[in-house]
Amino acid sequence: MIKKRKVRPQKSTMKPWDDRHHLSDSQNELKPRQLRQYFSRPQSLPELRSDISQRPNCKAILKKLDADEGDLCPKCQNPYLLDTLHCRRCGTQRVQMPAQPQSFLTADAGPSCCPMRHAQGGEMLDRDGVPCPWNNRWSAGIHILNEQMHPLHRSSFATKSLFETAPSQRWRRHLDVQDEYGDWRPTATTKMPRFQALGV
Repeated sequence: MIKKRKVRPQKSTMKPWDDRHHLSDSQNELKPRQLRQYFSRPQSLPELRSDISQRPNCKAILKKLDADEGDLCPKCQNPYLLDTLHCRRCGTQRVQMPAQPQSFLTADAGPSCCPMRHAQGGEMLDRDGVPCPWNNRWSAGIHILNEQMHPLHRSSFATKSLFETAPSQRWRRHLDVQDEYGDWRPTATTKMPRFQALGV
């Protein structure tokens, strides 16, 4: 009589599926230290240049890096872009625009009179008449967590979630706008909106 050996089940080395993988936020510096994500550190300019030089079809990026080098913001030492009047990090105005080559798409002989027309930015007055800068996080809100919340706590067009103004969610800054780098203020106004919410 032949004895059959029992096959031991092998332990799986795969990690369980994370249902919250799509909820990663780009505002890493605003999170508490225990909730920050450290995937990779940013490269320095020499490391970035050596990395790009090893990749094919990246000569244009190297030319742009060489053109930006040497023209730094006097306040925060961040490199200016070729066609910007203000620093991307601190907003300091540039002293002098560099000479730009004439574009073959236009008859202008000099540099563009509105070099920031293709960049997101600008400001407008809110309902209280206070100048409000462009909110680059306009699509962020507590609604991105709707799938993980109880149906009574979800946000919709007609109802707001109780977590929207909760102190535990304040670090997400869903209801704030950034005036300058590191300077945040709430977007709420004292004047009520002209029209009611949809579905009310």
